Amino acid sequence: MRSIWLLLGFLLMFSFPVGEITLLPALGFALILFAVLRMEKMESAFKKAKYTLFAAIPIATVLLALQIYKTVQGENAGEWYDVTYLITRIACEAVECLTMFFIYLGVRLIGRNADVPQLEKQSSRNMTVMLVYAVSFVFITLVRHFMPSSFEGFEIVLVYPFALGYIWRALNVWTAYTLLTKISVSKENS
Repeated sequence: MRSIWLLLGFLLMFSFPVGEITLLPALGFALILFAVLRMEKMESAFKKAKYTLFAAIPIATVLLALQIYKTVQGENAGEWYDVTYLITRIACEAVECLTMFFIYLGVRLIGRNADVPQLEKQSSRNMTVMLVYAVSFVFITLVRHFMPSSFEGFEIVLVYPFALGYIWRALNVWTAYTLLTKISVSKENS
């Protein structure tokens, strides 16, 4: 049951924009926290993920509030909005990466203890993809904000972090599915 909540939380981490608003990450963090609170009883490595999720939920909520504000105000959002949104967006991605780092450590330990090497490999792979995504996201976001003309003629580069983010999140979903099918099903059969 714990893995189902984790799987649902990972599915909601996909940022589906509705105009200026990405609706689901705040709810995704909440479901991941719900799963982590139950999984920490199985493996203590999830305790650190719990603490990062306590920070992630308010940050994602502030991000959602800023997006709603921008949708309502439009171009009258004010000079403060762009910098505030940029900082909040990067903070949201950073706290998601930190949370996932601790979740990967927990999943790796679960895979090792349950003798499921597939989970260990998936955790390592996901961590590598996450690091590549995080570096590309931060770099391209900051360059795009501070030097907007840098990507003229190379607009395709702006799609790379978006694509890497979706690949990374899809791999997280696959890991949660593997955790659900390999660990939860084997425990029920025992």
